[in-house]
Amino acid sequence: MKKFLLFIVIVASSISLSSCGDDDSPDKDQDLIVGKWKLYQLEIGGVLLPVDNLECEAQGVMEFMSDGIMTAEEFVENTEGECVLDEMIDGTWINKGSNIYEITIDGETSLEEVTFENDTFSFDEEEGDITMRIIFKRV
Repeated sequence: MKKFLLFIVIVASSISLSSCGDDDSPDKDQDLIVGKWKLYQLEIGGVLLPVDNLECEAQGVMEFMSDGIMTAEEFVENTEGECVLDEMIDGTWINKGSNIYEITIDGETSLEEVTFENDTFSFDEEEGDITMRIIFKRV
């Protein structure tokens, strides 16, 4: 679970304010999660946090493919101050129904309840008594 949470925080440090037209929308028979996503907003304890100052981490993209495979990019700043690709993360996903998705990364599986709205999806992660809502936008 810690690897998944680390993955989400890494990917969550990505942001995209680009909009997509109707031509970029998924096929109506395709699962809503299929596509490329970047972090749009983070909300911790009901407070929206700015994500536009995360520089290198903001370059990552998460992609859910129709065959149940998912990938994500992790960018970091090197010693010269340049943003470089640090890691490609591979995993799998399964739609369990009722907006519940099973995500497996490095052999660790978690169930996430996902909420879709327009071109975004979000889910909540709890760490102790703090809830973090992570909101992604379709790229």
